[in-house]
Amino acid sequence: MSIKLTNVRLCFPDLFKPSAKFNRFGAAFPIQPGSANAKALEAAIEQVAKDKWGAKAPQVLTKLYADGTVA
Repeated sequence: MSIKLTNVRLCFPDLFKPSAKFNRFGAAFPIQPGSANAKALEAAIEQVAKDKWGAKAPQVLTKLYADGTVA
């Protein structure tokens, strides 16, 4: 699944070499809660959960959000 984020800032980029701390590529994108980007991410998370866990998706997501696994 692909999500296009618009009008975001790039923070802590590790795009050309892996980070020394985690030994992987990555970056952070601060997202304003309630924005169109946040809603797109939430919809994508729900769709992937439905695809993976089917009818159990709401319960699994509730647990993941409570555990802090999904922010």
